[in-house]
Amino acid sequence: MADLAERFPKHVKLFELNHPTLDGRTVQAVEIGQGVKGPDTGKPTFVLMGLHHAREWPSGENAMEFAIDLAEGYGRDKRTTTLLKKGRVVVVPVVNADGFDLSRTSGEFVDLRALDGGGTASLLATPGFAYMRKNCRLIDGVDQSALLLEGETKGRRDTVFIYSGNKMEAVVKEHIKLKVPGPGENPIGAKFYDLQRDTREEYPVSTEIGAWGGAEMVRVIQRHKVTKMKYPDTDNDKGMPYDGIENLRPETKAAVQAFLIKNKSLLEAAKAKAGAK
Repeated sequence: MADLAERFPKHVKLFELNHPTLDGRTVQAVEIGQGVKGPDTGKPTFVLMGLHHAREWPSGENAMEFAIDLAEGYGRDKRTTTLLKKGRVVVVPVVNADGFDLSRTSGEFVDLRALDGGGTASLLATPGFAYMRKNCRLIDGVDQSALLLEGETKGRRDTVFIYSGNKMEAVVKEHIKLKVPGPGENPIGAKFYDLQRDTREEYPVSTEIGAWGGAEMVRVIQRHKVTKMKYPDTDNDKGMPYDGIENLRPETKAAVQAFLIKNKSLLEAAKAKAGAK
């Protein structure tokens, strides 16, 4: 981003978001358009943010590729130039800086999901905190099935279901979060958190919620499971990263190769383990 702002000072501006992350990191962004360093003109603005989730590294690369294409295309490509004269584009490649840092420094490339298909055991066995996603609090996917599929007129925007693979890990209703007990765990000891008062989820409020709160969460989960039975999940797509994109940067090509090598080694380890049994 700094390189883009230096190369194209007339139509690219590097800036910092007003608020730091929970861990105090600065989040940087670039604005691309005609007269970016002048006063606000009220032009329509398109905002693109990458890396909402910590381990979705390619989304940050995609955001940067988009910014590079716009910056280099301004004044050269007619369509790009016209669009950037009419509006503003803001790109935030890494919006979840805390989670991204954890995924690269706490566990780094060690990923054991191939051993059991991404189950709880492999996630817990992965060293460090590579799977701790800092933005996984108030919202990480909203169940709007009833609104989209069953004709309800009001969306259930107060309820969020958080999954790890195919396993439900938590439920958020309004500002209360329940960490769903795993197999063999006593549901009576389930932990509730008040996300407005405790964003880091360090101090359970289970005694305040009481039995009525637990019963309500059970009803919410049951309704959700009924909907999922009627509209089951589809299998994840699998394929080559960035397939079909011809003008990838060398850094992105290197990242693809590292990804393929890592996956190959994990699959070979999983096959060897299965053969040993």
